[in-house]
Amino acid sequence: MHILVTMPKGSVFETFFPLMARDEIEGLGSVAWNDLGRDFTKAELSERLRGVDVCITGWGTVGFDAEVLAGADSLKLLVHTAGSVARLVSAELYDRGVRVLSGNQLFAESVAEGIIC
Repeated sequence: MHILVTMPKGSVFETFFPLMARDEIEGLGSVAWNDLGRDFTKAELSERLRGVDVCITGWGTVGFDAEVLAGADSLKLLVHTAGSVARLVSAELYDRGVRVLSGNQLFAESVAEGIIC
């Protein structure tokens, strides 16, 4: 299995991908990490999606529109480390049968608590 993690390494990265999580992900297959220190452009993401089965995204990831999906020749699963995927997904993504997961349910309680406080 080929996995692409789009979240650039930096302060937020460590919160979502502590060493134990990185080890677990790397145990699933070959992993390409975003070492650019910034989010991928559409062209960069499209190029990096070639041969990728699973893409793990973060807040700054560009949307998976037709331009980005041009390179996604084997994408089966999109996993978003944040809540809503509304700005990421497109009809093209769903038409390809790509499954989409997010942290919506996981983050809902803490977001609600933060709003109330």
